[in-house]
Amino acid sequence: MTPLPFIDREDAGRRLGLVLAKYRGQRPLVLAIPRGAVPMARVIADALEGDLDVVLVRKLRAPGNPELAIGAVDEQRQVHLAEGAAYVDVDDAYLAGEVAAQMRRLEEQRRRFGRGRPPRPVEGRVVIVVDDGLATGATMAAALRAVRAGRPRRLVCAVPVGSPAAVRQAAALADEVVCLATPSPFRAVGLYYLGFDQVTDEEVERALARRDPDEAVVQREVRIPADDVLLPAELDMPPDPRGLVIFAHGSGSSRHSTRNRAVAAVLQRRGIATLLLDLLTADEDADVASRFDIALLARRLRAAIDWARADRDTARLPLGLFGASTGAAAAVVA
Repeated sequence: MTPLPFIDREDAGRRLGLVLAKYRGQRPLVLAIPRGAVPMARVIADALEGDLDVVLVRKLRAPGNPELAIGAVDEQRQVHLAEGAAYVDVDDAYLAGEVAAQMRRLEEQRRRFGRGRPPRPVEGRVVIVVDDGLATGATMAAALRAVRAGRPRRLVCAVPVGSPAAVRQAAALADEVVCLATPSPFRAVGLYYLGFDQVTDEEVERALARRDPDEAVVQREVRIPADDVLLPAELDMPPDPRGLVIFAHGSGSSRHSTRNRAVAAVLQRRGIATLLLDLLTADEDADVASRFDIALLARRLRAAIDWARADRDTARLPLGLFGASTGAAAAVVA
């Protein structure tokens, strides 16, 4: 059992990230229930090298007790009532008004947090839904149902702390539940944290600013002069890059190599620009001997380095080389 309390949401996120480490390498989609879960979801997404987005559901508040959830509503206006809602004096008029109020808030959140973009598709992906704690579990249940409708490959519920009843409810809706602590009797979620300040919209926006690393990358198709030919290349620039890596492809490989592009994508997500280029023309590549001409490959690679040091976007960046097979030999010689 995880010792309580957590220091803050980031501490809880780090602890969850360790338990969820098996999903690293699968590029999971981490969906946070805003606002409280977003800071810890950012930590988890970074630890797992995954993507971050929000799943928008809103708690339906009990009359006279806004901290008590009687249910939740999602963006599709699907209402999910908590098991205990029958014991709360709620009439149809109150429920309709509360649903309308929370739908307005959902629309505001989508405009603000989504920045005009639709939610990330979940179909076929490992999706991890994160909240900072489960009391009644109504909001998480609504989120899991909404995500399940998108047909993820695997649906995981991840929370630092939850009531036993809420965790059981989540287990019936998710493929896996990761809950670090289930104290009983369960108290308010915030009591299990030393620091549990309210998360602001601005904090959510900052955490989501790196939400779409792939979409933020600016791609340029370029031609690099070398010898008497022009080498086709692809320059990918993330926002405020920290450096540039030039790929020296090995024999029989090219800038379209699945392996090379996967490595480049990881670098781009870490804020490093990449230049993928073919060191040989199509005619030269057809000649097997050219593929093993290290002097030729190194000369072409030096031309790419010279180009990068003169280009307006890359001249100021620290430069590194990535090579495999004969490309590694060319990188050493260059």
